[in-house]
Amino acid sequence: MIKPSVCHLTSVHQQFDIRIFRKQLLSLKKAGYDVYQISQGESGIRKGIKLIGLGEVPKSRLKRILFFTKKIYKAALKLDSDIYHVHDPELLPAAAKLAKRGKIVIFDSHENVTGQIEEKTYIPKLFRKIIAKVYSVFEKNVLKKLSGVICVSPNFTQRMKKQNENCVTVTNYPLLSEQETALEKLSIDNKSNFSETSDKVFKICFPGLISEEWCHLELLTAIKDIELEYVLCGPAHKDYFEEMKKHPAWKKVNYQGIVSRAQVRTSINESNLGMALCRKLPNTDYDIGTLGNTKLFEYMLQKRPVCCTNFILWEEIVTKYNCGICIEPDQPDQIEETIQWFIKHPEEAKQMGERGYKAVLNEYNWSTQEKTLLDFYSKLQK
Repeated sequence: MIKPSVCHLTSVHQQFDIRIFRKQLLSLKKAGYDVYQISQGESGIRKGIKLIGLGEVPKSRLKRILFFTKKIYKAALKLDSDIYHVHDPELLPAAAKLAKRGKIVIFDSHENVTGQIEEKTYIPKLFRKIIAKVYSVFEKNVLKKLSGVICVSPNFTQRMKKQNENCVTVTNYPLLSEQETALEKLSIDNKSNFSETSDKVFKICFPGLISEEWCHLELLTAIKDIELEYVLCGPAHKDYFEEMKKHPAWKKVNYQGIVSRAQVRTSINESNLGMALCRKLPNTDYDIGTLGNTKLFEYMLQKRPVCCTNFILWEEIVTKYNCGICIEPDQPDQIEETIQWFIKHPEEAKQMGERGYKAVLNEYNWSTQEKTLLDFYSKLQK
């Protein structure tokens, strides 16, 4: 049986986005679908995926929403694919038009969009809730017209099912294949920072967005009297980053800039403890959290224990496998106490890392989500 053609549309994400290209598109290609992607970037073929690149995305957010999304819709119409998979809220008008033409259309909601709007600092605070409400009504009307919806976290899926019953959870669990080189190095080297803390500085790490959301200032306050190195890499919100650099504990930070994914894995492997102190915000459903963020699982896959936010969803995993400690993310005293515990208990910390690693191998990896994705596609075609 010949599988139908599938086209993924994104106006926001990079051409080789991990969730879209490396996970979903490659999984669909492997399953026999004729796979396309329309996005920013250059046209060509990569790993059997046919890329339709529309050049550089406008730097202006308004121009992107008004004009670049129209370019994507026109390219989608010209392609005339059987299934369209849309990844950005600003492409929902295009999704509705494609559905009206009788196409199978999926919306992939990477975030709690309504909650995310309430956090946007570029929107005046007075208007955030109003805009979030308007978007919520608009989203509800569009989703009813689509063939199905994918969400990254079960709490988001539960809410979306009120708009479209054909809704499934496909999380951002990590790819095991992406870690092969790092895992080979671990097995060859067979050395552990945990057993060598007597002659090495204890290292904590955070690879990712350096913003207020991740409680870096609270963490700096917590480590001011602890002898350690804070390995930090990733893009930064400028004003917040400048505020961090003024903190007395900044001298403990080893900022490596924006680095490759290979370097991210190296930074994690060379550290003793992974930090994931995400603030409780509307986008995380406050106390509930989200499985859309991969940071927790990336640490686990690299055999590192975690110090993370006590989100309900994260704490359930961490408690089940005893692979870290969950705390309030914005409380320096709790952060300090927890880091001190890891410093004083290297063997227990090492065992936590081993248990987390086994948990990802057995349960929290992309292969489990790939099956859900492919089953969902089969259901839509029937």
